[in-house]
Amino acid sequence: MTRYENIGGVVTDADYWDCECNTDYIHHISDVEPCEKCGADPDEQPNSHVDEVHKVFDAFQRAEHEQIAN
Repeated sequence: MTRYENIGGVVTDADYWDCECNTDYIHHISDVEPCEKCGADPDEQPNSHVDEVHKVFDAFQRAEHEQIAN
């Protein structure tokens, strides 16, 4: 299976899934337990959108660089 899937024109990443939370809703596929906040079960949730996963990683890298610079 390929990591990326195109579902109706939306590219998703099979390594990540979305819970029902409004923030911090992207979980790695290794998180097999339900979300601690909303209780969403990963087996019943969609894969994360690739662009949203990239935004999270970009924000993390910016925060990490700012922390190192200070």
